[in-house]
Amino acid sequence: MKTRIHIEQMDCPTEEGMIRRKLGRMSGVGALQFNLVQRILTVEHDEHRLPEVLAAIRSLGFEPQLELPRRRRHAQPATAGGGGGHDHAHGEEHGHGHWPAAAAGDRQGAGDHGHSHSQAQAQGHGSGHECCSGHEHAGSSGHAHRNASGQDAHTHADMGTATSSCCGSTPEAGGEDTATPLHLPFLAARLYAFLTATPLRRLGNAAILAILSEACHWFAYPEWLTAMLAVGAVLLCGLSTYRKGWISIRTGTLNINALMSIAVTGGLLIGQWPEASMVMVLFTLSEMIEARSLDRARHAIEGLMRLAPDTATAQQSDGSWQSVPAGEVAVGTLVRVRPGERIALDGQVEQGASTVDQAPITGESLPVEKAAGDPVFAGTINQSGSFDFRVTAEAGDSTLARIIEAVEAAQGQKAPTQRFVDRFAAVYTPIVLVLAIGVALVPPSFFNGDWFGWIYKALTLLVIACPCALVISTPVTVVSGLTAAARQGILVKGGVHLEEGRHLKWLALDKTGTITHGKPVLTEMAVFLNTQVHRLAASLAARSDHPVSQAIVEAFRAGRQAGAWDPPAEAGLSGQSVSSSPSVAFSPFAPSGQKMMNRSAQPAAHAAHATGPARSAAAGQKHGAASASPAAPSASPVPLFSVDAFEALAGRGVQGRIDGVHYVLGNHRLIHERGQCSHELEARLLELERQGRTVVVLASEQVVMALFAVADTVKESSRAAMAELHQLGVRTLMLTGDNQHTADAIAREVGIDEAQGNLLPEDKLAVVDGLVRRAQPVHEAGEVSRVGMVGDGINDTPALARADIGFAMGAMGTDSALETADVALMDDDLRKIPAFVRLSQATHRILVQNIAFALGVKAVFMALTLAGYGTMWMAVFADVGASLLVVANGLRMLRR
Repeated sequence: MKTRIHIEQMDCPTEEGMIRRKLGRMSGVGALQFNLVQRILTVEHDEHRLPEVLAAIRSLGFEPQLELPRRRRHAQPATAGGGGGHDHAHGEEHGHGHWPAAAAGDRQGAGDHGHSHSQAQAQGHGSGHECCSGHEHAGSSGHAHRNASGQDAHTHADMGTATSSCCGSTPEAGGEDTATPLHLPFLAARLYAFLTATPLRRLGNAAILAILSEACHWFAYPEWLTAMLAVGAVLLCGLSTYRKGWISIRTGTLNINALMSIAVTGGLLIGQWPEASMVMVLFTLSEMIEARSLDRARHAIEGLMRLAPDTATAQQSDGSWQSVPAGEVAVGTLVRVRPGERIALDGQVEQGASTVDQAPITGESLPVEKAAGDPVFAGTINQSGSFDFRVTAEAGDSTLARIIEAVEAAQGQKAPTQRFVDRFAAVYTPIVLVLAIGVALVPPSFFNGDWFGWIYKALTLLVIACPCALVISTPVTVVSGLTAAARQGILVKGGVHLEEGRHLKWLALDKTGTITHGKPVLTEMAVFLNTQVHRLAASLAARSDHPVSQAIVEAFRAGRQAGAWDPPAEAGLSGQSVSSSPSVAFSPFAPSGQKMMNRSAQPAAHAAHATGPARSAAAGQKHGAASASPAAPSASPVPLFSVDAFEALAGRGVQGRIDGVHYVLGNHRLIHERGQCSHELEARLLELERQGRTVVVLASEQVVMALFAVADTVKESSRAAMAELHQLGVRTLMLTGDNQHTADAIAREVGIDEAQGNLLPEDKLAVVDGLVRRAQPVHEAGEVSRVGMVGDGINDTPALARADIGFAMGAMGTDSALETADVALMDDDLRKIPAFVRLSQATHRILVQNIAFALGVKAVFMALTLAGYGTMWMAVFADVGASLLVVANGLRMLRR
């Protein structure tokens, strides 16, 4: 099973290394996935191993908290824990709503009575208070105690005023505190509690003591006073650093806490009291500022979570409307949306109409009109109208929820640059530590150097050595880029794809629904055998979800609704081109009387080959009905024929039996393979295909019965996207199952470099595979070249999987596209692909800037230190300043 664990203290690769080594040696524990930005550890483990996993993490000094799956988070209100468990945030952050489940039950029996205390609270409360069991603490600076029934019992202004029978102070209601001993230990404890009530207060008081220590040193006051003030400052703000540093050394890892602990302790030992205390104060301040900066990247995903409102106006069983939590609304419930409201859930409009701003999900600049039957999505904004919609997915299963889950999963996948930096840091830090030891020992031992001076230089090198600026900048930049892409409607499934996008050199594109609107319409029809050909074709096409098939079905239904007719016998005998219906605008593509089949073919011959619906219709023709007036229009719908033995022929069409007769409805290739393509038919097909039409043929086992010409319109955004891609140096190739002439016509219209038609799904895979193989020698020569494939995420799955980067179009509302593609475009706008490439280029530039700056700063200050110009103050400013600058630079991606 998989468990997601939130670890507030885990935000650096060194913490990741500590946990990985600890859990990696445990039996029953499998894969570990770390998301340092969100501070989430995902563990695969045997079911009964969870308590041991949590205990192992606690042994490293961390406070693990179980995280509910997102669907359960939407299904129930977030609480701090169940029963007598507590949910405490670590340090200065308390009560995160999206870490609702504390690791409570596993602590039972360990002497903690279901408590989960943060490190700050542990200092004031101890490891377990039986008298406090059944209460819920809201934070270290202000506890909101609740009894077992959930009612608020009492509150304390700060940790120092917390009272219990264990502490010997039990005030009665309305009475006075009768146990207030005024001896020295009690006063010292109260003073310490006051000085350390909040992290900011601790830091402020420590800074005052450090400044006073510096002043005493400057004015030559007694050294014991300077030392006392300095030690007090270190104790106030540095205990957490020492504790983390000790755990780091004990587990065989080196992080900034260990290096800083060694440096400050060394400074105190050599009598640098004011400097050592100020270094600890500045380091603590920098950690606090850095945490606030990282929160911007961490909370960017929370901004997506807040898009959907917490409540929805749902219809009740008695017909009334009531505002209820969105997580409690069941599928099938009717929900009402008023003007200006955000939509809380996915659904389908049942009544009313409006325009909806889908920019928060798709990045579309213009609102989309919604009417009955149209889908709506959680997190989008209703504008002027009001409508009711039927819920199609629970809050935890909405498109927005799946987007958030995908972005969070992508954050846990390390990009190539991040993996390189982590490997570099693992080697760099020990090397600098060895160098510092050498600087401290070698010159004084062998070259009569000053022990004090060289030890001071070594301590300064230790401060500079931490690679935090290097390792933290990469995930912050990548996560900011992923979040910025999601805001534009581009869902990138990992940092590796975000980084690889800048290398895109070839882009293969499917035609229908990608370059075109994917909503073709029937423009022309030719009847060779006068029978109910449109009804036959529509009956077969209705069983297929291909857009061309649906165009035939829609045209048939539109004609019936308009009172059109499918003539049982009409003047278009033996291959004459005729309009299918006087009330539907189908233009005949040949002049009346032009023969398109074998000239020797006679109506009787056609009728002889026809059976079932076709035979009965042709029989009237044989009995002398040379021409027939249309039957009186009827508005009543005519049902489609029942189809037996239906089968989809991949890349060709469909086939099935109607009234015992076998029919096929397919493309040019299928008719060729069946040997039913005469010279006249071939000429007519080529003529239509050169016009950019897609031609579908209806045939029985013996004869071709009709042609259907379908046209799809090209998106305006496709032309603009191709132009932008060419400016970025990306060549384009269209892959389609349509005929080559149609492919060439659309490619010319859009501006695509190459086009290949008549392709089956396996042919598309072969073409993409060839492109990838062609790019490999270029990659080996030193130039990276990547191949992308754009499709609908379903039929083009093999080619999408083979490409270096697979793009799924129109992924909003579809599970398969979100799951199969490397990059999912939430709407149908191809211009998002050049936007993705530019975002990838910007991400890479910032990564290079951050790495070069971090390494450059460290190199400069190492040289200054060895030359005797560096101080510990300068080292702290260099390390912390570099960290803050690279984080701020990475966060610039959020503004794109």
